[in-house]
Amino acid sequence: MPLAIPSFELCGYPVAVVEANSTDLEPNGTADTGRGPGATPGALPLFEGAPRDHANVHACFSAAETAKLERLGVTFSMQGLRFARELADPELRFTWQAISALGRRAPNLKDTARWMIGDWMNAASRGHDEHWPLRIIREEDEFHQFRQRLLELSGTALVALQMLEFTVGVAVRALELSPIAMTTEDVFSPDKVIRGRTLGRLNRELKNRRIFVDDFQERMDCFVELRNRFIHNAWTASFAERPDDHVQRMKALHGLQRLLLSLIRETDAINTVFRGLVATIGESITDQTNSVRDWLDDSDGSLAAFNRVLRAPSEP
Repeated sequence: MPLAIPSFELCGYPVAVVEANSTDLEPNGTADTGRGPGATPGALPLFEGAPRDHANVHACFSAAETAKLERLGVTFSMQGLRFARELADPELRFTWQAISALGRRAPNLKDTARWMIGDWMNAASRGHDEHWPLRIIREEDEFHQFRQRLLELSGTALVALQMLEFTVGVAVRALELSPIAMTTEDVFSPDKVIRGRTLGRLNRELKNRRIFVDDFQERMDCFVELRNRFIHNAWTASFAERPDDHVQRMKALHGLQRLLLSLIRETDAINTVFRGLVATIGESITDQTNSVRDWLDDSDGSLAAFNRVLRAPSEP
């Protein structure tokens, strides 16, 4: 089964719209489009209305969302929603996702989205008990709220990783320099610290110096793998094969949440160790500024954290 990749609500990715009276279905299950018997189901425009409103709606949807709504024959207008045919359950769920997203992505169209809710409820009630449409609404709201939290956690993890990579880079750069000539520019310049050095490479350089005890070095190796998993496929691995299966979707998101929280905690703990290493080396900086002295401050217990994992001089 192909992987179903959901669209993300970032930077205004959008949804679709149609002209109202979606309940006016003909006995054969198609809508009265006013185009006569030769009209093709699914060929309705995504939006019917004034050009300005048309542009506002299209700005709310990604190309993939727009194409799917057009294939489903779902049309939006300032008065409501219209369906060219009866939709299957997964299609009704997707259409609700579009309606609810419209109100979030374009606050000026919230009133329009409200008009569509009744039309969608009428269509979703056909062939189901009265509770089914409300269950879909609750499930989609739960999914959206949880996913937004995970996007926030992903941003937190990304910032924490960037701070850690900078700290590790500073430590490696300081170890490369002669303590006699060590300056702020040498140690803290982002260009000299970061350029061309991934966390994996920095970790290998530190491993070669045998600064840390074996347990911490193994912890670093596991951490680099966790970091790479987050960067490369944590989100895509969480996509459910059945996007209409709410239990499966939420199970996948809860797994992603565990990964993100573990990554954030581990990043913070490891960053504290490397701040201790920088504080130990940084005493040799010849032109200490206030910002450098902040790095050497041990108020977060970084020196103690570093000393706990420091290899003893007599250890091989």
